[in-house]
Amino acid sequence: MKTVTGLIAFCAAISLQAAVIDQVIVRQQWPWSTDVKVEYRLTGVSASVDISVAAYDGDTPLDSSNLAAAMKGDLFGLAKDCYGSFTIDPVKAFGTGEMAYMNFNVRLTLTASAANMTDVLYKVVDLDSGAVTDITRADFYGNKYGSFTTNYSDFAINGTACTTDFKDVLIWTEVTNNPIYKTSKLVLRHIPAASWGPWMMDAPGNNGASSPSSLTSANQQHLVQLTADYYAGVFPITQAQYMKIAGSYGRSFTNEETYADHLFKPMSGFDWSRGNQGATLLTAKTNSKLLFSLPTEAQWEFAARGGVTNNVLYSKAASWGQGTLNAIAWNSENTDKTGYSSAQTVSVGRLAPNAFGLYDVLGNVHEACRDFSSDSTYVWPEVEIAYNPTGVSEADAAATNQGIKKHILRGGSVGNSRTACTLRSRYSAGAYTQNDYYGFRVICTVAE
Repeated sequence: MKTVTGLIAFCAAISLQAAVIDQVIVRQQWPWSTDVKVEYRLTGVSASVDISVAAYDGDTPLDSSNLAAAMKGDLFGLAKDCYGSFTIDPVKAFGTGEMAYMNFNVRLTLTASAANMTDVLYKVVDLDSGAVTDITRADFYGNKYGSFTTNYSDFAINGTACTTDFKDVLIWTEVTNNPIYKTSKLVLRHIPAASWGPWMMDAPGNNGASSPSSLTSANQQHLVQLTADYYAGVFPITQAQYMKIAGSYGRSFTNEETYADHLFKPMSGFDWSRGNQGATLLTAKTNSKLLFSLPTEAQWEFAARGGVTNNVLYSKAASWGQGTLNAIAWNSENTDKTGYSSAQTVSVGRLAPNAFGLYDVLGNVHEACRDFSSDSTYVWPEVEIAYNPTGVSEADAAATNQGIKKHILRGGSVGNSRTACTLRSRYSAGAYTQNDYYGFRVICTVAE
């Protein structure tokens, strides 16, 4: 089939309960495209519906085994009356044989959507205009935003498929391929914290990092419950994103081509207030539709775990050897130092994500949290389950550190060996500590 040249619409009213789809029009986008556009009217919608498509040459069914991957548009999670449309790539759907289908038509069928089809899984903030775009599961199944996967085992570490306790995986893989999502836009992923129930925060064992280091004994583990969902940045904030947010590069990196999607590094070392400033500016940029902040340590760890509750991948990966850690976290051993005296931060999104679809949670830069700390040890409240823990008070943080208010940082960095780039890596640092390996990832909630 070279092209689809003759198109006849199959127009019929097809109903699911009260919903009716009719006024179907099929036309090819020739001469500017071989794609076929299908338009329709949907009325009487009382519950979310999906559209199933079958293709015909006259009355003869066409092989539709590749049809789903060849369609893009309004096909899933249609929750209200609308005029909708979708396109079909006929070459992808039916091959490239010599035969043209002169009597091509489609037949549409309505089916009830899955209960979660309209869930907003990602939010994309345009850092120029402040506009916020919600991306639902239906949008992904309608192929509107490029590649994604619902199978975490698609990612493998040294030949071993990744696993998670998270049952609702959908990872937007296209986000790593388009540079706008690392520079002029900010992508956030829904983190289902409230529905998860209590979980064990902190992983026992020495992380191999230099002092102040991490969680060293099992009595520092504690049951935690986060009572609200939130959205977390898919990547830590990059140089170009910080320029868009605050109007300046975080460091004297002005070669945008080279450093645009590298991680934020403050002008004179870590400045915790820059993370807070960035969050405040983001809230203002979206006209307070989204309320941004740095994550608490508990929010950071829950997001970084990606549904791994048994500590196997992200907490005990150090025992798997160098190849494993190097495959999931940028550190001083797998970072190219050519032309530099020390390891440099790496363009984000190049290693495997966790099951929530977050990248670079274990290496590249240590990530700042909102919590204050009296030292490198977490101070737990005397309760069976700690709800929304936030660390020690600001006064206690200053009192125990000679007046220096320290904040928690989590994850490893390119300044650490691979054994420090695990989930249990934990540090504390003064608000103005000079360190090029510190950065931050923002979270947000939706304004009421």
